[in-house]
Amino acid sequence: MKKRIFIAAVLVLVVSLAAYGTMAYLTAKETAHNIITAGSIQVELLDKTQPEKTDGIEENFSQWPDFTAVYPKGMAVMPGTEASKLVAVKKLDGSADCWIRIRIMDSMTLTDGSVRELSPNEVAMNLDLVNWVEGADGWYYYRTPLTTENSITAPLFTTVSFSAPALGNEYKGASYSIKIEVQAVQSDHNTPSGDSWTVDEIKGWPGHSSEASSAPEGDRSSENQ
Repeated sequence: MKKRIFIAAVLVLVVSLAAYGTMAYLTAKETAHNIITAGSIQVELLDKTQPEKTDGIEENFSQWPDFTAVYPKGMAVMPGTEASKLVAVKKLDGSADCWIRIRIMDSMTLTDGSVRELSPNEVAMNLDLVNWVEGADGWYYYRTPLTTENSITAPLFTTVSFSAPALGNEYKGASYSIKIEVQAVQSDHNTPSGDSWTVDEIKGWPGHSSEASSAPEGDRSSENQ
């Protein structure tokens, strides 16, 4: 009987702290003399900011400084500010080829402790919807798998803009946070058939399919705050 084994990794970035890819590892044992070992997925979430005197998004943006290294206590912004914040994903050496998807969760915490979700006319990200596609489930899917030859995604976004007219005095002293969740799943034997398939047909995402739930011991997640 043929078995389809999906391996997946989950990675979470809270606010703007750098987080590193976690590994999912699954071993299936048929008999005492027949052990099948699945490969592993290791990815790194890149959270970068553009250095001064750098013009445009260069191919070596993965070498740019980490956002938290430049702004260890957060970046101070005012209405009308456009912050340089670049989010992408890198497949690490030794990892299996994989599909990538990202979910963005942002919010504003006011000085009284209340949390407010913002509209796009208040805070906006310049999303790349050429290399990424927004699924009906709210996740952003990278259109091509990461491989040894193409191991880094294009940035999902590179700037965060704070609208001057929309952000009034009620936001004075407030704290804006972005939480990024990244999921990776193997691409080998996991590409839908036919010419008109879409990326949201890819199977095996953690916690979202029978294949993923059948291998909970191989799933690891981490959250940094």
